[in-house]
Amino acid sequence: MYRFYVSADQLAEKEVFISGGDVNHIKNVLRLEVGDWIVACDGNGTDYVSRIQSICSDEVVASIEKVQPTGTELPVRITLFQGMPKKDKLELIIQKAVELGAAEIVPVEMVRCVVKLDEKKKKSKLARWQSIAESAAKQSGRTVIPEVKAVMNFDDALKYAETLDVLLVPYECADSLKKLREKIDGLKTGMSAGIFIGPEGGYEEKEIEKAKEHFYNPQHAVDAVKRLLHHSGMIIDNATPMSQGHLPGNTRITALKEPLVDDDRGISVSIRLLHPLRVDMKALVKGGNATQKMIDFLCMCLRYDISFVVAGATSSGKTTLLNALLTSIPDNKRIFTIESGSRELSLVKVKDGKVVNNVVHTLSRPSDNPAYDITQEDLVVASLRFNPDIVVVGEMRDTEAYSAVEASLTGHTVVSTIHASAADAAHMRLGLLCQKRFPINFATSLMQAGQAFPLVVYAHKLEDNSRKIMDISECVITPSGEREYHTLFRFRITKNELKRGKYKIDGYFEQPEIMSEHLKAKLLQFGVPQKTLEQFLVKDGDFK
Repeated sequence: MYRFYVSADQLAEKEVFISGGDVNHIKNVLRLEVGDWIVACDGNGTDYVSRIQSICSDEVVASIEKVQPTGTELPVRITLFQGMPKKDKLELIIQKAVELGAAEIVPVEMVRCVVKLDEKKKKSKLARWQSIAESAAKQSGRTVIPEVKAVMNFDDALKYAETLDVLLVPYECADSLKKLREKIDGLKTGMSAGIFIGPEGGYEEKEIEKAKEHFYNPQHAVDAVKRLLHHSGMIIDNATPMSQGHLPGNTRITALKEPLVDDDRGISVSIRLLHPLRVDMKALVKGGNATQKMIDFLCMCLRYDISFVVAGATSSGKTTLLNALLTSIPDNKRIFTIESGSRELSLVKVKDGKVVNNVVHTLSRPSDNPAYDITQEDLVVASLRFNPDIVVVGEMRDTEAYSAVEASLTGHTVVSTIHASAADAAHMRLGLLCQKRFPINFATSLMQAGQAFPLVVYAHKLEDNSRKIMDISECVITPSGEREYHTLFRFRITKNELKRGKYKIDGYFEQPEIMSEHLKAKLLQFGVPQKTLEQFLVKDGDFK
């Protein structure tokens, strides 16, 4: 199908409106007719598969039949820094770079560039270069239109390249191409890379030295991170050598500088890009994370007011699981979510342009003055004034645990995640976090944690990179106040082999025990139909 680029104002809910030169192209060049299929691309990675409804002299109207992401872009975002060549060779370079997948082209004035453009010519050339990029994107089926930047000098180009993950500078006088190959081999999906290509006359030695000094000096790394943090109101300096928080665009950052790290390193930074999760329950079952019965059990508990916590290490799939389970909640139930800084949960449902469910998403916010911080604990307390059916704490890591336990013990349904390696460890950590807020007897804190969250779901990422719900446990408080754990579901590993550097792990899910009489009575009290409950009161054989 033929592809046409459109802007946001040309897209309606069910129609796309094509205007300008594309109308003539559709009518007189391609000779398309009403009923023919086309693809409208918004230039940001989304395709609108459409059927032509009408063709007029100045506009083509097509009905949108399917909306889909397009996977024709390179896994690595490439920026080409091209030294200005002679004559009009840059036009051919732009065309071929776009066809090969470059996301951005930056013309650079270098010492040995013959071409020197005045400001007027730079503007006129830029418009033509961008037009060439757009035409090349259309011809090659690109989902985005690469941007051609205004001409930069070498210093500005180096500064612009600071935000990229990898910088490649092929140099004819370099000792070896080994390091260049290593850098290319190390590129991973989602990374960004810049490639500097010199003019016909090559680089000046001073330019290469300047590039080395710019990017291999530890202080440069410190300065670059400082600028990054500054945009979000965060500081890292000798007095505050650790900074952690969130950047715009759902990005989590943690930075450490000397003396916390070695002087020769300068600074160490961890940047995590966060995206609202949209994994559904069918995908969890199909992917082997759990069985349908396990998912149905958790959805029943969630729907009928049983609080639980999902435990596991980082990247074990805790939030993914929680997000999927929460999609089972009826639209008339109010869900109040609380997260720290960046939103990973995405529960709002939109139909025909209208929000159809009842969700309140909230984020904690730090302040320069700690007295004005809005913490997760503050939001847990505030959530109870909104008459929520379910309170969701993205992750319990501080004193918000105490408020969450209190909320659950007072009759509210609370679900959350926590870093822990087992059911009893989850309650131990909850008890310790509650102690930070209200240091009562630790045994009492443990008992309250078990009462508040009677179910613990333990998620784990295995060595073969598969994610499993390893067990679902029920905590029963005995008359003496002790905690007893009953394993309702678990994943049993039958084979764990390492061959040629790869793990092969096999196993099956089983149901060792059924829920306690206490939990059964509670579910019946909260409205679970007897027939729904009965399927979980019978042990299944081994299943997968």
